[in-house]
Amino acid sequence: MPILSSMRERYHYLFYPALLVMITAVLFFRVGTFDFLAIDDAMHTEKNPYVAPFTATNLKRFWTEPYENAFTPLTYTLWMVQAYFAELPPEAGAARKQLLFPEGLKFNPGAFHIANLLTHAAAAVAAYFLLQTLFHQPLVAFLGAVLFAVHPLQVESVSWITGFRDVLAGFLGFLTLLFYFFHCQKRSPLLYGIATLLFLASTLAKSSSLSIIPMALAIGIIVFKRPWRLALTEVAAWIVLIIPLFHIFSTLNNSV
Repeated sequence: MPILSSMRERYHYLFYPALLVMITAVLFFRVGTFDFLAIDDAMHTEKNPYVAPFTATNLKRFWTEPYENAFTPLTYTLWMVQAYFAELPPEAGAARKQLLFPEGLKFNPGAFHIANLLTHAAAAVAAYFLLQTLFHQPLVAFLGAVLFAVHPLQVESVSWITGFRDVLAGFLGFLTLLFYFFHCQKRSPLLYGIATLLFLASTLAKSSSLSIIPMALAIGIIVFKRPWRLALTEVAAWIVLIIPLFHIFSTLNNSV
């Protein structure tokens, strides 16, 4: 019956993602109580002179120059947003003295950790929708997304503030593949454009997002049986788009 079919569809699109978010939150909720970790966290956030205040000058700094030998401006832009909301009043910050920060803290580390958790949960939901779209098996998609969400390899990315670039790139990568799938399905230039923008955003979060390209090729050639030349041309366009980014990074890095 159409009504029952519609109810099942809503169930799959609402219940499983909600359950996935709950499982992820229950597993990782304690990260909100964590401090800055000794490796890199302070360098990127607490002791980064450009994440606060949120000004056009500081924003331009991340989009025109590498920071700590990395050109990931989208990640740093979102760290600036997080820093804006994580800023502690001077008295509260001074009271939170630690071995690594004897002068106290400028930011509440919990806010950054919660951002990691929320982004990872969003990535798991995106993984669910991608798997559901590929296999049309909601339970299989749910179990695959749960495996992604709770896998021990995710612990570092979620609990380490610096790992935000990983969870962000993962979230954007899943969305890239999802919209590329829709493009292959409907032959839509608009959907291809959205997939391209998401791919660019993912590489601006972390350069290793290039691994999305062979996955997109697999969707086009294996799932949709598209001519390999056509599929290769579409993803080659992504490579052409990011070459200038790596050239800019190389030029800027050599000038520092």
